Amino acid sequence: MLECRPMTDREREEYLTWLRSWLAQTREEPPEEMADFFSRRVDIYEDRHLGRWGEEYAHIADCFDEKLERLLDIGCGTGLELDRIFARWPELAVTGVDLCAAMLEKLRAKHAGRRLELRCADYLAMDLGAEQYGAVVFREPAPFYPGAKRTL
Repeated sequence: MLECRPMTDREREEYLTWLRSWLAQTREEPPEEMADFFSRRVDIYEDRHLGRWGEEYAHIADCFDEKLERLLDIGCGTGLELDRIFARWPELAVTGVDLCAAMLEKLRAKHAGRRLELRCADYLAMDLGAEQYGAVVFREPAPFYPGAKRTL
């Protein structure tokens, strides 16, 4: 399994300082629904994610068997995981599921001509038919846990 590099003590303290400040500033604001949250940030999404987890994204294709034919990408966003995967398997059939239509539109434009089936849906409420896939990508599973609140 590919794991993210742990934060250093300094990185953790800087992040927690920023988080405390942000929480204090936004405490009175109503929470955003997940799809709205990502729609509003689609233009900065890739830079922010690659800035923090670029190394993990760069090696994600190393996690799969050479015979990979069909992939399920849960919470696929703009397809950051797929950038390296398609470089290795250009003919791969991918089913991507995400709550945010704007993210899916960006993914579709970025990977035009690929074998993509994209579903704008809540993956918790759908039958994914996992037995039909050779592998599953599920990069940030926090919202998956039962009872998870779908706001950020």
